[in-house]
Amino acid sequence: MNSLVSPDERCLVVVAAALEARAIIAGFGANTSIPDSWSVRALGPRFDLLVSGVGKSNAAGATVRALAQQTYRTVLNMGICGGFPASPELSIGQTVLATACVFGDEGIDLGTRWMPLSQAGFQAAITGESLAPSEDCLAFLRPFADRAGPIVTVSSCSGNDAAATEMLRRVPGALAEAMEGAAVGLAAQRAGARFAEWRVVSNRTGDRDRQGWDIPKAASKLEQLAARLARM
Repeated sequence: MNSLVSPDERCLVVVAAALEARAIIAGFGANTSIPDSWSVRALGPRFDLLVSGVGKSNAAGATVRALAQQTYRTVLNMGICGGFPASPELSIGQTVLATACVFGDEGIDLGTRWMPLSQAGFQAAITGESLAPSEDCLAFLRPFADRAGPIVTVSSCSGNDAAATEMLRRVPGALAEAMEGAAVGLAAQRAGARFAEWRVVSNRTGDRDRQGWDIPKAASKLEQLAARLARM
């Protein structure tokens, strides 16, 4: 794979929030405004930008709508994320490429243990509540990521140490959590598009007073990723 997107294809870059969109636009050097939620703007000859809004419902709905209106061979979810404290080698400002996109909080809380939907007699959206990004996209992007590993998609972020510990128990080896990746990936896969999730760590999960947020640093790194992406 010599390029993430061939000259005759287009890639949809999906972000959740305006601050992420601003960084992507700056990195591409695109002459465009930040699109409204669920709107698509051209970043260049092969890339478009979608601002989905925050959370799984927004992400899935916006991605499905965009894929119904335009053919995209590749969908790339980008943005910021929270790194798990159990990954001390992953620092704020570093990049994470998802090797698995996990629906981390869709299931049944039994108090003593967590039961995923696939074990509860319900038809889960995907087997095991986890989907694998496209191998060719992973192979192409891996050299440009600081770490590669599972990223957990959640509706409720881990704002205390107990919640972060519990999420790591459910998803051993997870590097980070965010709120859209698996939903964007599922929409892309159902439309027959390749998919990857590529993020920058902006904070730690766990106790909110010790999360160490650095949005400017993460946004600057995201802009650098976008500039690299524009050259791919």
